[in-house]
Amino acid sequence: MSNILKKEVILLVVFSLVLPIVFSLDSDGDGLVDEEDSYPYDFDNDGMPDDWEIRNGLRFDVVDNKYDKDRDGLSNFEEFMQGTDPSSADSDGDGINDFKEINSLGSDPLKKNRIIWPLIYIPVLIIFLVFVIFLFEKYKLDIILKEKFEKLFSRTKENKKISIPQPSNQQQIKPTSSRKYITEDEKLQSVLKKSTQLYGKKAKKEDINKIHGVFGNASENKLKSSNKKEVFDKLKKI
Repeated sequence: MSNILKKEVILLVVFSLVLPIVFSLDSDGDGLVDEEDSYPYDFDNDGMPDDWEIRNGLRFDVVDNKYDKDRDGLSNFEEFMQGTDPSSADSDGDGINDFKEINSLGSDPLKKNRIIWPLIYIPVLIIFLVFVIFLFEKYKLDIILKEKFEKLFSRTKENKKISIPQPSNQQQIKPTSSRKYITEDEKLQSVLKKSTQLYGKKAKKEDINKIHGVFGNASENKLKSSNKKEVFDKLKKI
């Protein structure tokens, strides 16, 4: 037998012994050979490798892919697919739930990303400002404040005003000159001027007293009502 033939025989024997062993391997020991096992390294066939389950505190012999150990909203299988920690609701420790980062914010649950906080508090601030503007429009607080300030300033101005009492013996007349008031004495002088036209230039003292009694109430000899009417009637004709 030639050397080449001997080698072929030896290889055939080796393959006949090795191949059955290879095809009958059961890496995870679940009773299914690796060739027929969809998860050759997953004893309970829950889609999560045994070594990953062991590292993360899960049981490799129990189907627990739908459980949520850390109660963050992600199942154990989803944690495996995302690479997050099934034992921690916040894998990167940035203060945001893994489920919220993946499904709401679209951020990486394995990287700390504080920049997303403005996306939260800026809308809240805008809503607050809109609410405040709504209150101002509804209750017209700006008008109320304006009225209060106007009342305050008007009171201040009133307190600054100084009232000057007018003499009781003054009578306000229409201004014919720069003076606004005529005194009682000036009024009597005007009456006496008319009395000279009534009684002549040399009016008697008693006549002057009549005029004083009627218009100025300054005569010692008080006149009766009939005499007053007489003097008034005569003066009206002048």
